[in-house]
Amino acid sequence: MSAPIRLRPHHFLCTLTYGGAGYTPEFVTNMDAIVARLGDPSGVDVLIVDGPDDICAPMMQCRAHESFHCLNESVIERDRLTLEGLSHAVIDQPGARKFEVGATIRVTPELIRRLREEFEKRTIRAGCPGCEWEPRCTERANGKFSGAKLGARHS
Repeated sequence: MSAPIRLRPHHFLCTLTYGGAGYTPEFVTNMDAIVARLGDPSGVDVLIVDGPDDICAPMMQCRAHESFHCLNESVIERDRLTLEGLSHAVIDQPGARKFEVGATIRVTPELIRRLREEFEKRTIRAGCPGCEWEPRCTERANGKFSGAKLGARHS
């Protein structure tokens, strides 16, 4: 069994709409690999973390100073708001905990489908306002996630 993917709360949502764009080529390559793992039809474990995660990894390696994006107060607040929204999401898996820092969530095609439904309804997007990617994510959600790389698109 492979190690869980470590995701900060707002990145959990980013994976739902990700279509292949990012900050750097290294970021995109890494994000592509993570989204491919999340799309495993048998499911994959995700550990919800506080702060930089597996998606941040390539960016953290090349950061020049402490004010790097992944450590900004605005990003930490985005995580807090997103976690608040996700904490109300239903996870009906045996032994599953709610979305919280330290929780391991089994991501399955069914969970992706349900989260995308909530994303479309904006019930789990409290951390999205002000994000530079929000218009792109909203457009993708409005198009039933057409163009998103993560499998399990719903119709």
